[in-house]
Amino acid sequence: MFSSNKIKVIVCQRGARHRYTVPQIFEKADALSALYTDSSAYSTCGKIAYLLYRLGFRNQCITKLSKRTISHVALNKIFSKDIWSDIFNNKYKTYESSVDALAPFFIKWGVQNANIIYSMNTDDYPFLVYAKKMGLKIIVDPCVSPLSHQILYDEYKMLKMNCSQLIRRISWDNYRHQLVSQVADIILCPSEWVAHGWKILFPEVSHKIRISPYGSSFQVRNLVTSSPDKIILFAGRDQVRKGFRYFAQAASIIQQKHPDWKFVVAGLNAAEVNRTCECKHLTFLGHVPLENMQSLYKRAYAFV
Repeated sequence: MFSSNKIKVIVCQRGARHRYTVPQIFEKADALSALYTDSSAYSTCGKIAYLLYRLGFRNQCITKLSKRTISHVALNKIFSKDIWSDIFNNKYKTYESSVDALAPFFIKWGVQNANIIYSMNTDDYPFLVYAKKMGLKIIVDPCVSPLSHQILYDEYKMLKMNCSQLIRRISWDNYRHQLVSQVADIILCPSEWVAHGWKILFPEVSHKIRISPYGSSFQVRNLVTSSPDKIILFAGRDQVRKGFRYFAQAASIIQQKHPDWKFVVAGLNAAEVNRTCECKHLTFLGHVPLENMQSLYKRAYAFV
């Protein structure tokens, strides 16, 4: 599909996804043209956060942003722009209004010497159209199934929760995924499940789908020894979207036969959980700092 000329890729991403592993892989292969991203230690907000951190003004946001450095990528290839509505949590901001917020800056920065754009989810669609017109190939990497909000809607209905916002979001999501499916040359799905969602909604682009499981998120340091504990781990704060009640139900069933197994919840406190959930079989850890999560993942037998 791609030219035999040397591959040069612009990676477009929001946040420190996979700790910037994707651009690092391309950089190591001498194939990275540029990384276009939002707030980092090199953006205006990031530089201010670093200064405040050095002066002793520290909170979770300042510390996190000041340390969002991007290792193993040449600084002259990093283009970082703040999305101010995200930073200040503008109450009028929606995902729909911010998803293309960086596109004008990406267009201004241009396509460099690249022949491929590697973009994530359905972000910054106008830039993808611009790059396509410039003759570049487009790889889109969606991290979740396009059916996710429909499934969530069904769950909300079953729990008799307000579904009005989800109805609007489903319609918008389908429209957005349709646009991106047309401009993409490859839709690089991380699992069979994500690929299934694309094929169900957009069977006409099935030939574009490739499956490539994510290979990393945490850096492997091998500093934690395995635990003999029989731990099944649930990590997250969104109870409905992440299916917490099913985890709780499974724990009550399994512990009847296997009382030595532990069902551990990271991210939630018992007081936050929906009262309809049976939680006596669960161990709640509450908020767990990111630096401690690797130890939890190492100790766990399985992740839910």
